[in-house]
Order: sequence, then C-alpha cells, then structure tokens
Amino acid sequence: MPDPVILLSVLWVTGLVIWAYWYYSREAAQEKARNLAATKKVSAALRKQMHSYKKQYQPLPEDRSLFPDYARDGFVLIDVSEAAMYHPPKDPLPRLSAKRAMAQGDAVHLLLSDGHIDDDLWVEITEIRTDDCFAGRIYDVELDKLKRLIGRDIVFHANHISEIIKVTADAPKH
Repeated sequence: MPDPVILLSVLWVTGLVIWAYWYYSREAAQEKARNLAATKKVSAALRKQMHSYKKQYQPLPEDRSLFPDYARDGFVLIDVSEAAMYHPPKDPLPRLSAKRAMAQGDAVHLLLSDGHIDDDLWVEITEIRTDDCFAGRIYDVELDKLKRLIGRDIVFHANHISEIIKVTADAPKH
C-alpha cells in the first residue's frame, strides 16, 4: 500500500493541475467572448457606415468623356464613394448633401491613379455643373513628379471627392 503522504501529495498536485487548467481555460474563454463582442460592435458600426455610403451613392454619368482617362491624360480619378461602400475609409467621406452645397472657390481633395500609384489632388472648384459634376483647377499635388498637373483644369463628379475644404478669404486652401 502506498504511503498516505505520497498519495495526498499526488492528489494535491493533480487537483492543482486541474484547477489551473480550468482557471486558464475560463480566462481564455472570457477573453475570446470580449473580443467577439468588440468585433460585433465594430462590425455593426462598419455595416451601418457602409449602408449609409450605399444610400448616398450616385452613379457616374454615362458620358464620362470629360473626366480624365488613361489614354488622354495618363491618369484617372478614383471613385472613392463606390470604394467606400465596400471598404469604408478611416476618415469618413463628406455627405452627398455637403458636396451638393459646395460653391465656386471651395476646394476639394481627390485621388488619382496612374496605374502604378495613387496620389492626392487638391482642386479649387471653378464651376458647378449638372448631374453632381464640377469643374475645377488643380492647385496642389503630393508627388513632385505630378507637379506638371498644377494649374490644369479638370472635370470631376461628387463621387470623386474625399474631402471638402471650405475656403475663407483669410484661410489658406491647403
């Protein structure tokens, strides 16, 4: 017959191992539940934001000949409103009502793609057109290799606008 002290020690160690396993399993399950709850909150907010972008989306006009294209201009404008319906940006896009309330002299931020890189364009609105379209003059770009675009006139749609910069007489455009 085994020594009672050894038997009690084995039982104590076994009990300790079982308790430790239960405790850490419970902690892991609680952490997993907290992460799942946080993910559901984010997912619900993200779905709501994506739904909002879908409700505000206005299709581009069928005649897109006035917009920049690769063959003629070497770049295209990115439809950030369409992209936001599937992959919302970190900073929210302006609402369609705010885009429609813009006036000549306001400035906007657009994104262009030349097939290799995406770059920022800052454009001052010179004309409000029909079908949520605008004309403007590029006044700044991010990359030095695109400085040639500064001063160029461009036509774009509300879907291309990622940010509105209200310009006042004493405030800089950028």
